[in-house]
Amino acid sequence: MLDIELPFALIYFAVVVLALGAVLLSHVPMWSLGPIALVVLALSVRLLPALLLPLGAKYDIDSYRLVADTFLSGRDVYGDPVAGIRHPYLPFWMYWLALSRLAELSLNIPFVVLVKLPGVIADALIVFFVYRVVLDRWGEGRANQAALVYALNPISLLVVAYGGQFDSLPLLLSLIAWRLVDRQKNPILAGAALGLGILVKSWPALFLPVLLLAIPRWRERLLLLLSCGVVPLTAMCIYLSLRPGAFMAMVTNTLGYGSVYGNWGYSAGLLLAVRFLDFSYGLWFAIAAILAYLFGRWLTLAAILVAWWLALRRPLLQGMTLIILALFAFTAGFSVTYLLWLLPLVLLLDHVHRLRWYLLACLPFLIATYYFEMYQPLLVLQPLGDARTILRILSLPAWLSVLAWLGLMVGRDRNDSLMSAKTHNKPNRSFDTQPLSPLGKDISNG
Repeated sequence: MLDIELPFALIYFAVVVLALGAVLLSHVPMWSLGPIALVVLALSVRLLPALLLPLGAKYDIDSYRLVADTFLSGRDVYGDPVAGIRHPYLPFWMYWLALSRLAELSLNIPFVVLVKLPGVIADALIVFFVYRVVLDRWGEGRANQAALVYALNPISLLVVAYGGQFDSLPLLLSLIAWRLVDRQKNPILAGAALGLGILVKSWPALFLPVLLLAIPRWRERLLLLLSCGVVPLTAMCIYLSLRPGAFMAMVTNTLGYGSVYGNWGYSAGLLLAVRFLDFSYGLWFAIAAILAYLFGRWLTLAAILVAWWLALRRPLLQGMTLIILALFAFTAGFSVTYLLWLLPLVLLLDHVHRLRWYLLACLPFLIATYYFEMYQPLLVLQPLGDARTILRILSLPAWLSVLAWLGLMVGRDRNDSLMSAKTHNKPNRSFDTQPLSPLGKDISNG
């Protein structure tokens, strides 16, 4: 089975990357597919490997099955000593896992295929979202190109279709919340969309402060905040009615979530230095890991606070991008699924030129991560030794590309955005064309 699946995965991935390269290198948009055809293309690109390569990232799929079995057995997922560690999210995704497991047991439908479907569908809907927003801003040519880039992007292919992660679902909900705020629509719906995104995975909470302050009136800010909070709180109450006494374990597991330390950024560089400088590996490795764990969270928190402050002086979409870049640059714990978060933001900002080298820097790291995870025989690669060392080396170019991008945004993009805001003539005034003061007022009007 492995001998058939691995060549197929490599060949299919190469074909999609070559198609993306043709789109990215085309200076004049040559395609006019329309939104429906683009969504169908995105679904096809993702469903084919999801159906024909139904393996998924081993740790994640094993975690999904364990959580589903724990829930279906009547036990508290969060209080379980094993399942609780494997499910650091609020109670929403586990219900789909349980339904998928029941379908597998009763209808013999592969569990891995079913758990991939929400992420695949959400990712295809992001293609439609990108098309509509770019169409409003810059016309059909750029809309087709931007949507095609997302439809064919290899990060989605690996994260959603191959690995089975579901980050595209909270990403789509965060984009909907941004659009509702950006177009001055109903703040209750915007808050509900963001709250649902937080319910799926907690990271969309990063956007809450800048979305709140992008609204000029305090009453509407309060409505957005309340609606955002009601969604996860309601879901928590429903779960507690099913599993009484799970509150503290639920809060602890969710707030205590942290990705693997040492596979990204300065934490990876520190552990690589320990290895290649031939220190007493066991002792120094442990010291380096402890330092990254103890100080990494505080450094990440400080970076996000600074990013929030800087984001308030930029257009909303640029501010959201800046927050994600700051997290990527300064976190010690990292998951490759995070790399997906930036893609639609970049396309909506029309920064395709930066997307090229971001993808180029990230792809080796992504490919190695997923193939080491899904295909255990590849862990014996030589001469660099164990797979962790290989992954840490490959992560450094991706991290450095993020640092360079963050530096460009902090140093130059604010002036560029202010200049471009004067040249775009939109039918409806959008908060995304104006920087915000710390109080959320439109500073262009004094």
